[in-house]
Amino acid sequence: MRKYITYFYLSVLDQLEYRTNLVTKIVFRVIPVIGFFYLWRAVYLGGARYGSYDLAQLATYFLVSTVIDLITPTYMTIDNLSENVRTGFLSSTLLKPVVYMPFQLANFLGERLVRLIAAMGMTVVAVFLFRSSLTFPASLGLWLIFLVSAVLAVALAYCVFFIISIVSFWTTRVTGVAFAAVMVTGFLSGTVVPLDLLPNYLQWLTDILPFKYILFFPTKIFINMLQTSDIVKGLVIQVIWILLTLVLSKSLWQVGLKKYESVGS
Repeated sequence: MRKYITYFYLSVLDQLEYRTNLVTKIVFRVIPVIGFFYLWRAVYLGGARYGSYDLAQLATYFLVSTVIDLITPTYMTIDNLSENVRTGFLSSTLLKPVVYMPFQLANFLGERLVRLIAAMGMTVVAVFLFRSSLTFPASLGLWLIFLVSAVLAVALAYCVFFIISIVSFWTTRVTGVAFAAVMVTGFLSGTVVPLDLLPNYLQWLTDILPFKYILFFPTKIFINMLQTSDIVKGLVIQVIWILLTLVLSKSLWQVGLKKYESVGS
């Protein structure tokens, strides 16, 4: 365990070397949220209403979902394995006394911790600007449930993206695959629009896939739009999907590793 903590610490230090770049990325992620807020406020002041959302719920949805999206995996999670395979770095990693997936997870968590801290700074600014137009969990218990769900969401997202990254064993470049994966998972997780505002046939699709539990579900907990039974059911489904994707990632990793070893590197 100590070696993974060391990799986590080194990842944090690595991210702190590029503070300006990090803050710039997050600022440019928050600016569209502010734009969306003014857009939706104008829409709601005109008398329109979308689904069961009032203005505060919709504004909070986009703010919270942006923060969650900032700490979940991106195309870089996929590209890292691709680069390791292409450059042969994977070979040296496999010779170390570490397991590759936890090794990459430690690096990922270090990176995302720094991003989370920076994102929270931007969030404080947004909350200060729009505090009268936002909604928050009604109790400490709901805050804790949201945090648990958010942690499970990050774990599930990492497992999903790790599975996608294993395609690196069969192709030297995964940029297109990575970009498509980010776009599809972003849409199906509720980044673009709340999933319950989609047509029924698309809602049916999102119900049978794991992506809604990466972003949409924890965000709905935060804005107080789920019954207790729905929250319990959703948490159980998150855990089940994490277990399923862990098993699948381990199986695919073994298949990919055999492919990698068979051609040498």
